[in-house]
Amino acid sequence: MNYNCLCIIIVFLVACRGPVHKDKSTRIERLLQQGFQSDAREDDSSSLKIYDSILQEDPDNYISLVNRGRAKIEVGDTVSGMADLAKSIKIHPTPEAFISKAIVELNNDPKQALKDLKTGNEIRPDYGLITGLLAQYYSSIEPLRDSALHYADHTCHISSKTLMPYLAAMNAYLYFNDYPNLLKATDTIIARLPNSGYQYPAYPYNNRGLAELMLGEIQKAKQDIRTSLNLDSNNAWAYRNMSLLFNKMNKSDSSCYYIRLARQKDKTQQYKKDIDSLILSFCGKLQPQTHPKPAKFSTVPKIISMIFIISFSRCWHY
Repeated sequence: MNYNCLCIIIVFLVACRGPVHKDKSTRIERLLQQGFQSDAREDDSSSLKIYDSILQEDPDNYISLVNRGRAKIEVGDTVSGMADLAKSIKIHPTPEAFISKAIVELNNDPKQALKDLKTGNEIRPDYGLITGLLAQYYSSIEPLRDSALHYADHTCHISSKTLMPYLAAMNAYLYFNDYPNLLKATDTIIARLPNSGYQYPAYPYNNRGLAELMLGEIQKAKQDIRTSLNLDSNNAWAYRNMSLLFNKMNKSDSSCYYIRLARQKDKTQQYKKDIDSLILSFCGKLQPQTHPKPAKFSTVPKIISMIFIISFSRCWHY
């Protein structure tokens, strides 16, 4: 399966909330709480000022180093942000610091990102975002089925307050056509959607519909893919899946209709090869494109090509 069919994932930043060490001064404790509140508002400018103040008094405050590093990266000061993260690791290695480094490194140094994720996983093997990112790494950057599914399975057995680890596991199951586990993962995600704040609910519905289709549950698949299209009427991959569904039902006219709709909705030609192949199979011939060819883009890592965008959680639990 083309990696481009994977869903968009965006993880919103949340504040680090947890007990501060007892030997810290009252002033530093108060500033940390202010920093956590600023983080929760995603007010990076205020966060930087607060953590600067803390680190002037306590240069080895590793929580502040991690959070300041994250804030610097968010405002574009990546080099200095990475230096803060590296310093925090020397003082007190935490999974949050390794995740934060890896998010940056996935774009320009994926091998180092893998090393950091594995180190973070050794520190906290029960941290779902780390195992989810490892599943994603072995799906989209260095595809290895056994490794990807190992980490995806582990992720799904870890209790998480957010959807993001499960979304990463879903991507791994989708990429490697593991439809029984894709169905389980999407069931979990959809059950949690109402209170999650997740902005792209069309994707898990579409993926669950595909899993159901491949497992022979035609009517359930039709309902979920329709739900996906109701949530996002421009989702070319959902039209493509609906075409597959009607083909399995031996309704050739509907199958041809939906695959042509998929082609119209695929404005950037993200799925061109797959859709053109299905048009030839379901309709018998191609039709000229009705929209201009997109501009050419430079080659980028797969994790960016499929628009897998992850920030990171800054929650602390000591």
